[in-house]
Amino acid sequence: MTEGEGPSRQELVKPERYSLERVTIEALTAVKEMPGRMKEFPWPIELHGKGSTNENEKSMLIRFPRGDIFLSFATTIHELGHLRQEELNPALKRKEQTHENLLAQEQDAWDRGWQRFLKSNPDTATSLDVKFQNYRRQGKLQDFNSFEDLYKYVRENALRMVEAQRILFDEAGEEMPTANEERFDQLADELEKAGVREFLERYNATRVGEMIDEQEMQKFIKRTVELVIDE
Repeated sequence: MTEGEGPSRQELVKPERYSLERVTIEALTAVKEMPGRMKEFPWPIELHGKGSTNENEKSMLIRFPRGDIFLSFATTIHELGHLRQEELNPALKRKEQTHENLLAQEQDAWDRGWQRFLKSNPDTATSLDVKFQNYRRQGKLQDFNSFEDLYKYVRENALRMVEAQRILFDEAGEEMPTANEERFDQLADELEKAGVREFLERYNATRVGEMIDEQEMQKFIKRTVELVIDE
């Protein structure tokens, strides 16, 4: 653009629909240190990820954890449930974040993600469960009957952690602009009461020692996004 020119007509036109060209997929290889006493918990990389949508730009961002296979898939399935969730479920739209709405969004994402997983990647669902049963025959994953069983276990405990986050909201249930270290120490106390330390220890012990195949994960995510675009 030369000096004195305004933005072109093309630059002013917003995209009308989502496309794979406006989807960013990244592998998450490290996580930030938790604030305050939150760092005392054994936080695994597999519990971290991101699935977000920019409605104006019709773009999406997905970050998947580069970790143990079943745990990484469980988190990625959940994060894919966040894509377009406010568009598809207007009840989840918000002006200001509240604890009630945050919990509703997380519940929706866990359930929506699983349904998208079964619909967009049936072959992956089958192969993951076959692999899961093979590990069970080797004496691993004995606490769970299937990959779905593991997913439900992670979902239940992840939602307990979200429930404990009420400490980061004010008395009206609205998110505080900032949360200092003292507030995160209080959150650590709430998590301790909720049994999160025991969950994380069991979670970390669930690793089977097989890392995800990043190319396969990229393909898996793209197949899910294609479904999301058409929803």
